[in-house]
Amino acid sequence: MPAIHIQSLNTLPRGYSFPATPDAHYLALPHQSPAAGQYGQMYQPLPKISYQLHPALSSSNGPQFVWDMTLPDENAHRDPRFPMNQLNQSATNPPVPLLIIEFPNMPRWQIHVRSSTMAYVTVGDVLKQIYVQLRTMVDAAEGQQLCQSGAADYRSVQRAFDARIAALPLKHQPFQHAHGIKRVDFLRSHTRFAGLVRSTKNPEAWVLTSL
Repeated sequence: MPAIHIQSLNTLPRGYSFPATPDAHYLALPHQSPAAGQYGQMYQPLPKISYQLHPALSSSNGPQFVWDMTLPDENAHRDPRFPMNQLNQSATNPPVPLLIIEFPNMPRWQIHVRSSTMAYVTVGDVLKQIYVQLRTMVDAAEGQQLCQSGAADYRSVQRAFDARIAALPLKHQPFQHAHGIKRVDFLRSHTRFAGLVRSTKNPEAWVLTSL
């Protein structure tokens, strides 16, 4: 292996000068608002881009179609006012990969809607996940806690459960009855989809509304 010779600065020829170092180039960063912190100046993140909901999902103009959320989301498509081409359209403008939906009066029951077939969340993704998450079973301890906290009334939830079971074909009633109360029963008699509204507590979430 050849020896490596390191030339001392004292042995460089008289008049030798080092080549100029190229100027450093920096990326121009967007402006951020400084905020006083424990260790001097800290920076807060830029505000996130706001977006609008697809008209089929927004509650601003009233329900665009009839959908009883105790029934599968395919029932929403059966309304003649629901164009089928809306299913693969972006749920928001601009498109987003995640949409957070809260259950009314129960923010812990969040529905995280992620894109399934597209690079963004679609109208169909939202309807599907609303139905799936509303079918989540509520155990006795959680149901009792919600009723004791005033977030729900046990009798009205029980009536909603009984009405949902009674509306099923007879052959399906025993099976569904055995699964007990589900989140959809906490909508009580208000099971018709009425769109989403912006959450007042979580700026990144939307709240499910019903009639």
